[in-house]
Amino acid sequence: MPGVASPARSLRLGPRGSTRKYTDLIDDLAGLRGLEFIERRKLLDRRPSKARKITGGQSGAPARILAGFAWGTDADRNGRSWMPQGVTTSYDAYGADHRNADPEGAGRKWLLVSWYLGKPARDARVTFVDITNMDDIRYRHVKLVEPYRRGGRTVYRPVTSHTGGLAWYRNKLFVPDTQRGLRMFAMDQLMRHTWNGGRSTTYLLPQSAAYDNSGTGLTYSAVSLDRTNGESEISLVVNEFHRKNDPDPRPRGDDRTPRVVRWRLLPDSGWIESDAAAERVVVPDGWSSQGAALVGGTCYLSQSRGDETPGSLRAFPRGNPAPRDVRPLAIGCEDLSYDGQHDALWSLGEYARLRSVHLVSRFA
Repeated sequence: MPGVASPARSLRLGPRGSTRKYTDLIDDLAGLRGLEFIERRKLLDRRPSKARKITGGQSGAPARILAGFAWGTDADRNGRSWMPQGVTTSYDAYGADHRNADPEGAGRKWLLVSWYLGKPARDARVTFVDITNMDDIRYRHVKLVEPYRRGGRTVYRPVTSHTGGLAWYRNKLFVPDTQRGLRMFAMDQLMRHTWNGGRSTTYLLPQSAAYDNSGTGLTYSAVSLDRTNGESEISLVVNEFHRKNDPDPRPRGDDRTPRVVRWRLLPDSGWIESDAAAERVVVPDGWSSQGAALVGGTCYLSQSRGDETPGSLRAFPRGNPAPRDVRPLAIGCEDLSYDGQHDALWSLGEYARLRSVHLVSRFA
């Protein structure tokens, strides 16, 4: 996968058509009545939801898992409105020493899951899950919002994105916006909105930047973080989801074969190093890949196979894109995130009654 001049993307620091930066608008929000910045540990105050540890074969998980949990409320387990999609962890963000290196982690191990609401998506959220103790898993939903100006006032609106993946690196959370590119959120700008005399509370994470698709036709279906080549080669990995027989929505002529694309991150700041991608690979048999993870010299894909058949973890050596099946995944499998502590991959299922988050071996 040699360096390529495209696909490309461009950084945007404020809402489209506005001269105001997101950071200024977020400061405006913090000055409004009932809105305040909070540390991440505060998400576990005020009676958070509790999840249940599972073993293999439970709650839609594959028969062989290393760890896993099922959501704690009926709406989260079985509801047909909100659909889980992406996954990332504090290992992505801070590496093997994440519990000590994470400045707001309070010594915990965190796992994040993204969800969308509606088709087309009209709302999005990220669930912050404390998985430090798998016998005492707690979580909180946080709405993703975009601050903007309306009628001379700073307000916020829901993020309308499918949120097909997540990548967390230090203070930055990257969320794919399928045709538009990547949205970015600063993890130290979590907010709590309290109203109704303190009886009602919503937690918010406002958008702080975006990387816009520069017309190359790349579909940002999912995003993951690759830190397996050392701190000097931290990268974002974007993959495309396409079904084999779907029409092509992109300006690529007859070539609609899925791609996996990598951008390096600047290790000090976490911003993308260059507009041009560092690597790109076309995967001829990469259809219906919900997520991708690079682990050293291997690329892993999670391939979904409908609402009745288990998905599959697939793998190929970088530079030789001929995926082979490694092991079964959940029915309705979604994103992948590598966990170097266990040398394994987190994944999840999206369908009601088959909805869990689980860690699986990356080996056959």
